[in-house]
Amino acid sequence: MALINDIRQRALASITELARRAYELIPSASPRATKVIAPDPWTGRDATMFGASLTPALLTATILERNAGFLARWTDLCDEMREKDPHLQSQLAIREESVVETEFEILPGAGTNQRAAMRAVDASRALYEYWRRRTGPTGESSPLDKWLAEWTGAKFYGRSLHEVVWTKADGELVPLGAEIVDTRRLSYACDRNDPRPWALRLHDEWGADSVYEGLYGVPIEDLPPEKVLVCVPRVRGAQRTREGMASTLVWYLLFKVWSIRDVMALAEMIGRPPMVGYYAAGGARADGTARTKFNGEAAIASNEDIAALRKAVNAVSGSLRAVLADTTELKPIDVKHPASEPMQLAIAKLVDSYTSKVVHGVANLSDLQPGARAAVEAQERTTHTFWRSDVRNSARMIERMIALYIRSNPQRFKEDCPLPIVQGKTDGARDVESLARGLISAQDAGLEVPRAWAYRTLGIPEPVTVRGTKEPVLERAKPEPVTPSKPAAAESEDDPVDGGDDPPPTPSENE
Repeated sequence: MALINDIRQRALASITELARRAYELIPSASPRATKVIAPDPWTGRDATMFGASLTPALLTATILERNAGFLARWTDLCDEMREKDPHLQSQLAIREESVVETEFEILPGAGTNQRAAMRAVDASRALYEYWRRRTGPTGESSPLDKWLAEWTGAKFYGRSLHEVVWTKADGELVPLGAEIVDTRRLSYACDRNDPRPWALRLHDEWGADSVYEGLYGVPIEDLPPEKVLVCVPRVRGAQRTREGMASTLVWYLLFKVWSIRDVMALAEMIGRPPMVGYYAAGGARADGTARTKFNGEAAIASNEDIAALRKAVNAVSGSLRAVLADTTELKPIDVKHPASEPMQLAIAKLVDSYTSKVVHGVANLSDLQPGARAAVEAQERTTHTFWRSDVRNSARMIERMIALYIRSNPQRFKEDCPLPIVQGKTDGARDVESLARGLISAQDAGLEVPRAWAYRTLGIPEPVTVRGTKEPVLERAKPEPVTPSKPAAAESEDDPVDGGDDPPPTPSENE
């Protein structure tokens, strides 16, 4: 055993050394431009398809394999869960797209060198806008939209890995974006004597022709830190191999697959009545001018008769047409539709409600019920907790990408440059007028109000200065002068001349 462990350790060290050498071979002119992880090997396309073969025994074996740290087949099952279950897909998509539709703002970090902090904020905002507006080479959505969805989707799988892609422009190293690495390549499997038993690893299967193939792969922390972006969000707080929403939902997928399959079988049975075939039914005899079937003397059906009957039964449909010998008979079985919904369909609906609870914390968020507006609004408020958590997770990932950019260009941003802070705008609609009055009252009371905080609180972006030219701003409206109107003469019945209509008011200057 000691010899085997030694061989494993040596193999692991050799693989790690190969990965490091591959990174060192990157041209010095653009040290981060070459991909060291992507693209995925061709074996990544050989995903396991479970299909109708998913049984409790196979599912248990896949879970045990996952618990050991080998996550490839488990990830394939997670993908299949989203493909097979439209309700699960819709619930996960709601969380992902909610983050995609959220606006993020970049603020200066805390520190003494605020001049450098503002310089970093300006550069980071420009980079953020580039990510947000740029499209992929084949016209797909902007990189930022994809990252936000993938980072949020990591809560379903339990983890994700992106490779940061760099370029060199105007003497600076700029992260063009991040490409997701197939989640099935990630692994927690390691040698029993490994000093880092819970380190996430990049592992390609045997025959992948990859520096990461082998028994256990390469720890990600051994890769260049400026090239990898790991997202391991906390969902269940379980062991790392069991993390993610899929661990809670997987058994219900199995139950739902069974239920839907039985519902389809029931629908087929009702739509295409089943038949029972009889042969050697007694033949037929002449009865006057007519022929009465199945009351003649006993007869033996031939092999041809039996084959024709079997073919008719197996091909049964609502419009059955077949030519049968008089020694055979078909009788439909009377199948009655249940008075209430089938039990299998009720189970499938129950699984949908459980799925919604796991993903959003409430049941049937997307299935509105008439006359239940208050309940739906209460459920929606509950889901905001998950939305704010997802937004905060994505904001931290954007912060990390911006931090890589700042720290990779020390000639522009000094070492003491505070790193920008990224926040998602998850607050509800604000009463701007009341907030503005509050700020004025605070100033009148002698309180010092930070300018940046005031802009942020009111939801107004600060004017941007580009190459010495300040962004145009709205001019403050001047109050119109008020001209007092002439008091109306007192009406008097005795003096009709003085009691006439008032003269028109004198127009103001603006009028």
